[in-house]
Amino acid sequence: MQTALFLFPALMGHLNPTIKLAKHYATEGFSVYYGGTPELVGFTQKHGFQFHAMNSISFALGLEDLLHEDKKEKWLESLVDRHTNKLYNHRKKDIEDLIKVINPDLIFLDEFNYSDFILLYPFLEKRKLVILQTKFPMYYHPNVPPLNTYAFPNSDAEKLWKTYFRKYIWRYFLNDLKFFGKGDLSILRQKFKEQKIPQKFQINTQKVFNPTFNNVEEWFLIPQELDFPEQQLLPWQKYVGPMVMTDRQENLEANYLNFIKKKETYQNSKLLYCSLGTVLKSHLTHRKVNINTFFKAMIDIAFENPSLYFVITLEKSMRSGLKTKSENIIFLDYAPQIDILSKADVFLTHAGPGSVFESIIQATPMLLFPLNDKWDQNGTAARVVYHGLGKKADLADSKQSIEQAIFELLNNKSYQQKAQTLSTLLLEKYSNENYLKDFFSTELLVQ
Repeated sequence: MQTALFLFPALMGHLNPTIKLAKHYATEGFSVYYGGTPELVGFTQKHGFQFHAMNSISFALGLEDLLHEDKKEKWLESLVDRHTNKLYNHRKKDIEDLIKVINPDLIFLDEFNYSDFILLYPFLEKRKLVILQTKFPMYYHPNVPPLNTYAFPNSDAEKLWKTYFRKYIWRYFLNDLKFFGKGDLSILRQKFKEQKIPQKFQINTQKVFNPTFNNVEEWFLIPQELDFPEQQLLPWQKYVGPMVMTDRQENLEANYLNFIKKKETYQNSKLLYCSLGTVLKSHLTHRKVNINTFFKAMIDIAFENPSLYFVITLEKSMRSGLKTKSENIIFLDYAPQIDILSKADVFLTHAGPGSVFESIIQATPMLLFPLNDKWDQNGTAARVVYHGLGKKADLADSKQSIEQAIFELLNNKSYQQKAQTLSTLLLEKYSNENYLKDFFSTELLVQ
């Protein structure tokens, strides 16, 4: 029996899009494993996959500080780790053990674990490796702006790229200075050279976010139909499509079901679903915004508009001081997102790709609140707006501005019509049972 391995971090936004892919390989007779830290156990058990525990994290990602958060001399500890290759050696041993135990035929490597390619390279002579991207293409293109910006094709794209690369070079210079020549990119280049990897696979830094490698098969788990038409992929890249599991099992709790039932008893009522992602706290560290002000605006809008029913997901630790004023709004720790989106009239979202694709599949227009410019939410929001599927807003917008945007999405039928058209197209193209089989049977993975 052949074995497929998904080497991934414990990030649900990265894991969820792989479920459909993993299940496909399982039906094709593969034994499917996920490799990663113990936090992945629950995910793999829930979906019936096997798990290989790893005690290390990928090197050259600037993660050393995470290992020393509770230490007074965090910088010194990280400096020693980098100059003694501690993180690299630990990861190298973990990768060697993983290959020995699982012996995978096919390896899917998450973009966040990109540096593992250097450690996996010696084992790839008889194995195939694919880097999986859950974001839109992020490589330099003169007419397509960087993915971390809310901008459109040809709208000063070249200028935005120059600004990004200037900051990029400065950031890595400071990183090298901070660690006496052992910055992330310097370590990556050093290990690439030490492993004697051919220049065919040279490190590619002409992109936003993490570097990657040329001529390594790379799949984007997104639909080409939602990208900018001007976007062009490199020869070793391809769009796979939105890996949305519309039939996944979700826990429909009684309070949620009762709320939906109550909403349905009122004629002409509208359902609004608000979820700002599973890592909201992390994103907010980059912004000086009072999140309570935003959610208080939601509470006030609900109170002033009895026909609007709000379902909001927000963990209890972040709900301090938030008290609802009416019965047409509910806060949940967990929301069955696919079920809600199938009923919602508008989705208020942080513009994470997974949430955006699920919204489109359910033909739900979006009000987008990108949380920071360090990731891809601005670029994803720009594509949604470009295709007429929603509007962009900001967490710091006034209650009146947000309310106006909500009613624009509810009353202007073009948003729902365009969402429905794209939903139909994507479902017809990517939900075909033979789609994945046909896709993979005609593709030759790059060695």
